[in-house]
Order: sequence, then C-alpha cells, then structure tokens
Amino acid sequence: MSEKATLPAFLIEGLPYCGASTLATFIANTYNFELFDGNDILTQVFLSTLQTPPTTPAERLVTYTQFLRDVLSGKPEIVFQMFTHISQKMTQATRPIVISFTGTITYSIAKQMNPLFSLWIHCDETERARRLHAKHSLPMDENAIKQTAVLLSDQDAAYNAVFEKSTNISPIPETSMMQVAFVNSTGVPPEQLLQKVSTMEQFTTAYAKISQQLPEIEEEWRRWKCLVCNYVYEGTQHLTTCPRCNNSDPDKFGDPD
Repeated sequence: MSEKATLPAFLIEGLPYCGASTLATFIANTYNFELFDGNDILTQVFLSTLQTPPTTPAERLVTYTQFLRDVLSGKPEIVFQMFTHISQKMTQATRPIVISFTGTITYSIAKQMNPLFSLWIHCDETERARRLHAKHSLPMDENAIKQTAVLLSDQDAAYNAVFEKSTNISPIPETSMMQVAFVNSTGVPPEQLLQKVSTMEQFTTAYAKISQQLPEIEEEWRRWKCLVCNYVYEGTQHLTTCPRCNNSDPDKFGDPD
C-alpha cells in the first residue's frame, strides 16, 4: 500500500490478562458496536498465507513465528492482507467495529493499519497473575501469584527480546507514540475502565467521526439493573446485553429501585 488508509474501527490492545477483550466487549455493548476477535483474524490471515500447511506442531510454530516477524516489520503484502481481511469482514457489518487484540505484537498492527482509534492497555504483572489465577481457578495465595507474575514478566521480556533482535522493532508501544492512547487497568474494575476510556480526547474525537454510522436510537434516558450480577445501567444507549456479565435474558433485568 503506498499510503495508509484509515481503518474505520477501534482497536483495543494489551498483554494477556490486561483486560483488552473485556473492555472491547464493554465498548461493543455500550456503544452498539460489532465486536471482532483480532487474534482470530490474525490466525485466519496466517493460514491464508500458507502455500503448504505445516505437518507438525514444531513446523507450525516456526512458520507462525516468521509470520509474526513479517507483521512486526510491516511487510507490505502481510499488512495488505490484514487490512483486506478486516475490510471484507467490515463490509458485512451493520455497525461500527471494535477489535480486540491480545499479545505483544499487536501494537504493530495498529501502527501499520492506522485505525480510527487505538488503545494500549497496561497492567502490572501481579494484577495480571491474579486475574489469570482467578479465571482458571488456581490457588490465590500470594506466593503462587508472585511466582506466576515472575513467569509472566520473564515471558514478556524473552518474547520482546527475540522480536527486537530479529526485526529491530519493539513490539510494545512507547509512550511517545501519540497515535496510540494508553490506559492502566491495574486495580480498575471493567466498568470504571470503560468510563475512564470514554472520556479520553482520542476516544471522543474518534467516536464523533464514527457516530454517523451508528443506527439511530431513540434518545431516552434508561435505568435498569441486571439481576444476574447487580450491575446498574444509566444512560441513553438501548442495550440488550449487560456490559458486566453479558446477560441477555430479558427476564433477568429489572428496576434498580
């Protein structure tokens, strides 16, 4: 591609267990966006580039690692395929798109593909370890969490070192990269993180540009309570799914008072 086209989508990115996919789900439910799994898109593009499918797990790992290096280095044909694949999916969408990516290489996708809004979520290793243990019902004692936090930190550092050595590009965005917004999710519940992000200048500016594509919704103040998780919603959005627990059963919503 000779020039960067602007991808009319919001990209939410971060390391595993930073909350990128959760925040993307909240944005989709609150702002009536369609939600795409960016990691699934990345895998589909990878499979489409294969002339001969790998026959062993080891071959697949080597091939996939080279593919990620091509993504990191901004190899034109790979970036074009990523953009084309997402664009084709977007032609089937009836609403604006929010895409969640998880992993250390995803920032380069935003850098190369120029989305309308790109957010990198940061979270310290201890918090990520605590979330990992909670999700997989692992022991929650501090020693076990500290050990996992060290493993996550070492894994991130090793991964970054390999890619920086092979591509001379850091897979983690620097704070000087102004086209990427940053937020720290450490100790912040998902609904509060959504409130924090939704007040960012980059978010409000991008939302103003894309809001014309949103289906018209009757401007009416709504207030209800999810009877599954006790989340209370107030606003004008016509939600059919609870942003906190994804409950969509109409019989499990009620008056909060």
